[in-house]
Amino acid sequence: MIRARPAALALLLTMLATLLFPLAASAHPLGNFTINRYSRIEVEPERVTIRYVLDLAEIPALQELQAVGAAGAIDATQRETLLRRFGSLVRDGARLSLNGSSIALAQRSATLELVPGEAGLSTMRVTFDLAGEARVADRAALAYQDTTFADRIGWREVVVRAGPGVRLEAASVPDTDQTDELRRYPADPLRAPLAVSTASATVRLAPGEGGTAGLAPAAGTSRLGVDGLASGVSDLVQAGARGDLAATLLAILAALGLGAFHALTPGHGKTVMAAYLVGTRGSVRQALGLGAAVAVSHTFGVLLLALLILGASSTVAPERFYPYLSAASALIVLGIGLWLLRGALRSRAHDHAHAHGNEHGHSHDHGHDHVPATVGWRGLVALGVSGGIVPSASALLLLLAAVSLRRPDLGLLLIVAFGTGMAAVLVGIGLVLVRAGELATTRLGEGSLVRRIGPLLPLATAVVVLLVGLGLSVQAGQQLFASL
Repeated sequence: MIRARPAALALLLTMLATLLFPLAASAHPLGNFTINRYSRIEVEPERVTIRYVLDLAEIPALQELQAVGAAGAIDATQRETLLRRFGSLVRDGARLSLNGSSIALAQRSATLELVPGEAGLSTMRVTFDLAGEARVADRAALAYQDTTFADRIGWREVVVRAGPGVRLEAASVPDTDQTDELRRYPADPLRAPLAVSTASATVRLAPGEGGTAGLAPAAGTSRLGVDGLASGVSDLVQAGARGDLAATLLAILAALGLGAFHALTPGHGKTVMAAYLVGTRGSVRQALGLGAAVAVSHTFGVLLLALLILGASSTVAPERFYPYLSAASALIVLGIGLWLLRGALRSRAHDHAHAHGNEHGHSHDHGHDHVPATVGWRGLVALGVSGGIVPSASALLLLLAAVSLRRPDLGLLLIVAFGTGMAAVLVGIGLVLVRAGELATTRLGEGSLVRRIGPLLPLATAVVVLLVGLGLSVQAGQQLFASL
């Protein structure tokens, strides 16, 4: 008999937390791909100092660790290598000037900390204290620009403070921060992440007047999102990687549950699938085919993105591929919508000609019935691919966590389970829709509203799919433009 160990028991609660509190899992405002930056500038009469913080979410942190050959924990040599890399990037990217003259910044101290993140992966917090000697003149113009990791998405915050003997006028940024140096992010999921990379102010010499005191880190603070969900999945993946059979089985069940829940979250895949099955009087085989296509394409998408992350250097921003995947998905939906619209219009024209022939006594098909337009199995597979081509970050993290523990076989099992959970829910939805359509066709009378509007369903389906495709194309275009 298999005995459940503490890690396995923790995941039982984790699975419930997954369904009840799905939004609590992300530790960063823009998700697991983000690199977040914080600069606090303090001006004194003889010098300017900068506290610079980088907060790397799970995926960029994993890339950086791989670049130095670290798996999980890092040794002193690897830590120093990372600090030299980040220090060079920050000194090149953080540009400070007074009255147009650049201030050379010297590194005074540097720390690097790994913080537990989701699915057993770590996030990375890097802190630099920089200082530049400069005799500050009255009414000097201070300017700051940060271009470090400018191509990566994330929270960007700049704060400027006045030290003793100095006061600031017309500052473009506040003197207090919103995140306690990237330790706590705003909890409102609808709030747009801060995106400030520059600052300016006029420096006034004011002997005897000091600036605001620095904020001391709050005792006992913790990162948002490192909760029961992350720790439970982390324990299970790690226990499974060590060969704990009970934990492995529960991890697979958790991945199934995550996939099922992911299939229930809002998304265009289910919308398009529902419209197609209802409008074309889809069959059970088509429902099964659609669900399977979504699951298989999603699994391959996760695998390809994971290979990109694991095989590419840390300079590659994997989140940049999401807009292109979204664009591909949108174009597939748009193409299917146009095909369905063409077929529906041709079918309507055929019906109109048939009815006109009946009026003149030329009909030879008294058993004619409306036949909805379809796209065939190739189009059906393409429709499923459009719903699964954009990988889920949750599935990606499960795979990367297992790989980081040198258990790629477990990671493969987890994402297959995730895809299976997706497929089960999507197929279930499809079967319900197919059955509902059959009941509406066979059990309702000829004069019922459903029977009367039946001939219009193919055209309505085509319009819905086309509108969804157009909307997705606009969104994908905006994402692509923003990523350039």
